[in-house]
Amino acid sequence: MNCLFSGYLVGVEEIPTKRKRQANDFAHYDVSPAKYIAAELSEMQIMEDSSFVVGDNQTYGSYYNPPLKEGKSYQLYTAVFSRINDTVRKYMVINKATTN
Repeated sequence: MNCLFSGYLVGVEEIPTKRKRQANDFAHYDVSPAKYIAAELSEMQIMEDSSFVVGDNQTYGSYYNPPLKEGKSYQLYTAVFSRINDTVRKYMVINKATTN
């Protein structure tokens, strides 16, 4: 079954102190610790609890949300995604913010 909207993804990208090549796409933290998806949230989860803490050491969907490293800066992304046959096929970033 095809679905146009499946839920939300929260992406985290560490801003390097020195200019380095970053990964092009987001992945699980264990594959790409500098640019990863921290959470997959359904529309129902968003409606029930509108707050989300980046770095709370919990798992959301199949994504680990590890603690943030002290003294580092991050770019945070919110995206909507479509899931087809249990695989995230497409996502679109809808919001981006920077931490200090």
